Amino acid sequence: LEQVTGLGVSSDVVVLIGYGTMEVAVEAMKAGARDFLAKPVNAAAFLDTVRRLIDRRRPLPHVLASRLDDFTRDQSTNPMLRLAHLCEAFQISERYVCHIFQEHVGTSFRQRLGFYRIEHAKELLRDTEMAIHAVAANCGFKNQRRLTEAFRRYEGTTPRKYRISQHVGGATPQA
Repeated sequence: LEQVTGLGVSSDVVVLIGYGTMEVAVEAMKAGARDFLAKPVNAAAFLDTVRRLIDRRRPLPHVLASRLDDFTRDQSTNPMLRLAHLCEAFQISERYVCHIFQEHVGTSFRQRLGFYRIEHAKELLRDTEMAIHAVAANCGFKNQRRLTEAFRRYEGTTPRKYRISQHVGGATPQA
């Protein structure tokens, strides 16, 4: 156990102990063992221990949802971001990603990605004089038309009208 830990191997260790060797179990736990089982090993107890250790390594769905959502937000300006990238990054299936988004985020991956891209576009339209086609490129949209379509869907207006409505005093911003 000390050698495994010393080598930096990431593994859950279960120690098997004989009758009357509880001190060994305590020492093993101090050295990094996750659990111990007494000999003779009961198959049901062994399987329960292994299942519990696997469940500890797998994040809870709401924690995974938060991680997936953070990843989507952080990568939202990447025009090449796809559902497959989340699956690859988190080593989970597309079906499970879709389920997690629906159940714990309350929307689909595609809708959430669009939301983050529009939020970023709104920030750029409000705070910069960047041309709308440049805002589109900066937010992960293929072109200005795609930004405008998404903006209408999410905000009910165009990027140009949004920019004008957010402008307070001074000269009219560039379109």
